[in-house]
This record gives sequence, structure tokens and C-alpha cells, in this order.
Amino acid sequence: MSNPVFKYLHTHRNPSDRTLFNASIGATKQYESSDSLRLPIPATVEASISDLLLQRHSCRQMSGGAVSIPNISSILYWSMSELPYQNTNGNSESDFRRRPYPSGGAKYPLDAYLLTDTHKELGSALYHYRPDIHALETVKDITPKEIDLIKNSYVYDFVADIPVMVIFTYIMERNVPKYGTFGAKLALIEAGHIGQNIATIAQAVNVGSIMLAGGDFERMDALFGFDSYNESTFYTVGLGKQAEVNYKKE
Repeated sequence: MSNPVFKYLHTHRNPSDRTLFNASIGATKQYESSDSLRLPIPATVEASISDLLLQRHSCRQMSGGAVSIPNISSILYWSMSELPYQNTNGNSESDFRRRPYPSGGAKYPLDAYLLTDTHKELGSALYHYRPDIHALETVKDITPKEIDLIKNSYVYDFVADIPVMVIFTYIMERNVPKYGTFGAKLALIEAGHIGQNIATIAQAVNVGSIMLAGGDFERMDALFGFDSYNESTFYTVGLGKQAEVNYKKE
């Protein structure tokens, strides 16, 4: 008898086509009429991966201090941006770029949005992250009441103190043509890949991180202008300055 986990992941695959039927579907989403903030290219992370993994932990106690733009840039850049490919000799091949996480069929069905709460430079707003140019596009300003509604939807009290959230959406049409309904399950796995990158790089720049799998996503979809069908929110990573270090096993 097969393991029920693998049985679940292989149920209702129903692939319709092995390639995207429209190349534009897989193109990077853009908010063409919005303001765009190019983020600085960060320095290489010097800490060893083994040290970062040993130190990584979920941070539920934020100090309330702001996460700087350079730190936000480092986390987004090394976690999910399009990076120059380096061959086995360590030389960059400028004509080919890749993202630092696995994606089924390289369809990249997830988009990332940054929600900031009274940030000194970014204010209270929702931004769309462009991994192709490493930039933030302004989606809309967020009122204090809307910030409270979003944070209260996560139930946990500690969410109120999180100053920055990375909110992921799943864009169904990017991978369903290849994988059928199995594409949604691949998106869940992909979010885990990116979340691990974020947690590791956040540790490298001394920023606390916490994974939030709950939330009233229909409310957020309505607020952010997503249709809850082709694009829908489903996963969040909270970022903030750590109030104290607590290596609690999960």
C-alpha cells in the first residue's frame, strides 16, 4: 500500500498540455502604471549555510524596529530574484538567468507582494516584487484600518507587531496547462522552497522571520484586487527585528 501522502499528491493530476499554450501567460506580472522602486543589489552573504541553518528559528517576538530597505533587498534578492547563472567554473553566463529555488517545469506560478506597516521609507502600502528587475512596484496605499483587518485575520496576537509581510499569490494559469490540478499542489511545495530561502537569508541579515499559513485570504484578495480564482493569496512570511533570540524547536 502506498503512503497516503504520495497518493494525495498524485490524485487528480489531469494534465491538459505539457507546454504553456500561450507564452505571455508565463511572463512576469507587471504593474506598468505604478511607481517602481529599484532595490540595491546586495552584497554576497558571508555566513556559512551550516551556521545559518543552526541559528534559524521562528521569531514570534518582534521589537517593533523597522526592517531596512537594504535588508529587505537582501532577503528578496537571494531568496527569489532572477540571478545570473554560474557554471561549474564559477563564471557567470550573462545570457541565462535563473531563480534560486525549484519550480515545476520552470513555470514560476507564485508572485510575491510586500505589505509594509508604517515603514519609514515605504509607508503603509502593498508592493509587488519584480524578480526580473529586483524592484518593488506600488500596488496601493493601505490604511491603518485595513492593516488591522489583515493582521487580525491571522488570529495570532503576535502578528500585530510584524512590520513587514511577504504575501504570496498563486497564479493558476501559469502551471495548470502543464500539470492540471496537480499544479496547485506544486505551488504549495514551491512556497515552502522560497520560505526556506527567506528564513535562511533573514537570519544572515539579523532579521526575524515567521511563517504564517493561516489567514482570511478571501478578505485579502478583495482588498488587494485579486479574483480569488486565477490569482489568490495563500501564504505569508512575517519579517521584523527580533526582540529576543529564542531557539525553540518546532
